[in-house]
Amino acid sequence: MLPVVWRENAAQALDEIVDYISQFDEGAADRLEAQALDCSRNLPHFPHAYRAGRVEGTREAVFHPNYILVYRVGESDDRNNQCHAYAPTLSGRLAEVLAG
Repeated sequence: MLPVVWRENAAQALDEIVDYISQFDEGAADRLEAQALDCSRNLPHFPHAYRAGRVEGTREAVFHPNYILVYRVGESDDRNNQCHAYAPTLSGRLAEVLAG
């Protein structure tokens, strides 16, 4: 089983999204954060369960109708046997999350 580790910039991106949503609805922000974390916890158990990504070599786990985790499985560099995930930011950029 692959371990899950969030990279700092991805955790920050998720925090930014949650902080933004909490300005309007704290309950919704808490639920979204829980959904993202639950989804990332499932990546090690079923890394190939989610759809192929739009970017070659990636996969996409939809954890909410408006949010996805984009990740890679089993890179050949120093991250071998790990899942690399990416979290969307408010600006639409992707922040890398290491789930591995």
